[in-house]
Amino acid sequence: MKKSILFVEDLWRGWKLYGKTGSGVLLNHDRTEKTEQKTEIQHGWFIGWIERGGRKIIFSNHITDDKKEDTFASMRARSNAKEKLISIIDNIESKK
Repeated sequence: MKKSILFVEDLWRGWKLYGKTGSGVLLNHDRTEKTEQKTEIQHGWFIGWIERGGRKIIFSNHITDDKKEDTFASMRARSNAKEKLISIIDNIESKK
């Protein structure tokens, strides 16, 4: 059941992507929100795995903003991780 909840999408060559995003607001050392011109600065992550057959590759991707962005950091972390994972799949497949 957990696996079906964490399924994100089918990637090429039969690889499947599973994962979970998250995001939050960066804090200063005194635990107050880190802001730039009164806008919150985010960080986001995407953790999970890709698999095909019996092979699994586990990953974690974390990003930290340095300025206010228009989109959630978690969605950008997922997109960034997906680009990297496709590159990894390309590398694996080219060695066959």
